[in-house]
Amino acid sequence: MRSRKLILISLLLLILLQTSYFWPRIGNGFEIIMALLVVVMYVFVLAVSIYFVYKSVRERFCDRQRNRSLVVGCSVLILSFFFPSGIIDFERFEPPDLLIASYEGVANCTTTLKLKPENKCVLISICFGLNETRGTYRLWNDTIRIHFEDDSTFAILKRDSVSGQPMSVLYGISNKSRPFLPMKIYKNELVTKR
Repeated sequence: MRSRKLILISLLLLILLQTSYFWPRIGNGFEIIMALLVVVMYVFVLAVSIYFVYKSVRERFCDRQRNRSLVVGCSVLILSFFFPSGIIDFERFEPPDLLIASYEGVANCTTTLKLKPENKCVLISICFGLNETRGTYRLWNDTIRIHFEDDSTFAILKRDSVSGQPMSVLYGISNKSRPFLPMKIYKNELVTKR
């Protein structure tokens, strides 16, 4: 019976790791709960696998069911060690980033803004958990107007008003739900009207 539990929990652990890319989109601290669950499951599979190796060596690998579950458990442990966020890199399937700007606050809390083709954008906040907000943007002269799914707006001044050169800092003007964040630009491939 323990052998089947090890196989079941190992496969569940593998499925959870493969879907970890989608956890932040659920929100409300779901990714923290799932991360804790994955750690508990990993420790369980590791402990049971070590115990099964010990028993199998003593019995000269006679129990086929235990050997199968040991192979599954060890394979999942090795895969999850080398690919902690899953074997499939889902970010490869997303459109490329046209602009990446980031702000680092206290306690290493970061807010990153990514503008993508087709006027899509994402704001990622990492501070004691990960929060991802998707939205759309619109270029208007020297300003990028952003509308997020939670109905908040965020405007960014992109060019130096004197020289017309792209600035290394974006200045965000937000509504009541978001504070003012000066963001450093790390990548800028946007073309705006002058």
